[in-house]
Order: sequence, then C-alpha cells, then structure tokens
Amino acid sequence: MYRSIVVGTDGSAGARLALRRAIAVAKAGHQRAAVHVVSAYQPLTEPQIAYLRQALPAPFRDEVQPDMGPRAALAEASELLEAADIEFLAYDPPGAPAEAILAVAAEVGADLVLVGSHGLSRAAGAAGGGRTGPSMGQVSARLVLDSPVDVLVVRNPVPAEPEGDAGDHDRETVGSAFGRLSEAAGRFETDHPDLVRTVSDVSYYLSGLGL
Repeated sequence: MYRSIVVGTDGSAGARLALRRAIAVAKAGHQRAAVHVVSAYQPLTEPQIAYLRQALPAPFRDEVQPDMGPRAALAEASELLEAADIEFLAYDPPGAPAEAILAVAAEVGADLVLVGSHGLSRAAGAAGGGRTGPSMGQVSARLVLDSPVDVLVVRNPVPAEPEGDAGDHDRETVGSAFGRLSEAAGRFETDHPDLVRTVSDVSYYLSGLGL
C-alpha cells in the first residue's frame, strides 16, 4: 500500500474530491499514509492587488493578498484532513502547479501523486478571467507524463444546475462582486498587458469564505 501521498489542491470542487480520495487511500492500509498537500500559486504583484481591490466591494478589498489563493485552499484542506485524523503537511510554493507538485513529491519520497481532473480552468472560466498558466486538466496530464511514481487522477463530474434561491443575499453579493471583478480584469488586460493575471485566485479565496 502507499505510504506517502502528495495531493494538489486549488480550492476547487475537483480538488475537494481529490482530497477526499486521498483520505480514503491513506486509510486503506494497515498503517495510515502521510499526506502532503500542495497549493502552488503565482503571487499577485502590487499593481494587480491595487487594481483588484479597486474593483471589489469594500467588504472584500482587504482580502486581496499576494498569497490568498493557497491560504484559502490549504485552510480548507487542513480542516478535511484533521477531521479524518490524517497526518499531513501543507505546502504553498510559488510557481506552476505541476512542477511544484512533482518537486514536493521528490522531496518527501512520495509513492503516489493525486489530483483532480479539472479545477483551475473551470473556476477561471466561471469568473471570466483569462488564465495565462496551465489549467488543472493540463496539470493532471503533465503529472501523468512526467511523474516517476503512480498518479491517480480523480474525475470531477459536472454537477446539475442548482435551483435559484431568491433569498440568498450573500451569494448574490459575491456573484455581483465576481461580475465586477471580471469587467475589471478585461480593462486591466487592455491597459496593462504586461501584468495580466487571472481573477481565479480571488474567486477561490471568496469561495473559501463560505459565501
């Protein structure tokens, strides 16, 4: 059985499925495997932070930080793993996801790498951002090709559309914030092509707030 598992997370629904599968695999043997959770990111620059804060409603502006994406994703992963009584370590290296996951796997001597089939690309598309880095689908494909150890890719089924709730004010507020952020991203891309960044880090973080 596996003794050391590296699982990649970006805070998406696919990443949560991958974390739950990692928990199940870790518990499967006579001795529970250690889990290493990796959330890689490209830090936001000061101009990007200033621009995004201007675009968001006031209650959310202070949440825009260089490393907010991995902080939210790793906080959620930690809660799941602690509740399952799984030994784990968390990593938030800057850089491309596939390279970061492979580097951690080599460092800890992992014998299994586990990721969701999709994540970043869907979240960025929902928020309207133009992602410059690889999508999670590309990340999983890269890991399958380059990893020297076993790779488990967890499928992320497309959920049915939920019924609307006219009374869910918090959700409407966040949805409105995403819309404004998407418009701002388009203007930012036009005005600052050398600083273009996806808005997915912001959407992941706001999702992590539970709104």
